[in-house]
Amino acid sequence: MNNGAATPSPAGRARRGRTAPGFNMTAMIDVVFNLLVFFVACSTFVEPEGWLASRLPREGPVGPRALPPPTPVTVRLDPAAEPDGCTLWIDRYPREIRGFDELRGALTEIRAANAGLDVPVVLRVARRVRWQHAVDAFQQATSAAFDEIAFGDP
Repeated sequence: MNNGAATPSPAGRARRGRTAPGFNMTAMIDVVFNLLVFFVACSTFVEPEGWLASRLPREGPVGPRALPPPTPVTVRLDPAAEPDGCTLWIDRYPREIRGFDELRGALTEIRAANAGLDVPVVLRVARRVRWQHAVDAFQQATSAAFDEIAFGDP
């Protein structure tokens, strides 16, 4: 007879005795292992840059020697005290240059001293120098038979 009290079922008794549910780590370890294999298989391995295997001759130079590039001739144009004027000077040139005709003469001397070499000319024009003076200096360099003429920072 049942007097109204509920008797626990066998399934209820089994639930009370269980431990807390845990995580299944096997699936996570499998996924991580698969990702590791994937990235190792897909990666490429390259040699470090700058490493070239070569064999150099043990006896003197084999071919013609390469000459170092010549030092460019630097012509500087700076503003002068008088308006619309400019002062001209060439780096490592001993004399003062007083005009564009003297500039052509100085560049011709430098060209003759470096016979056989294509020496570049760099024109460094300061601010506040008229553009016409830069063009005149360029024309004097071309008339002195220079082929490589460039404008540089002042």
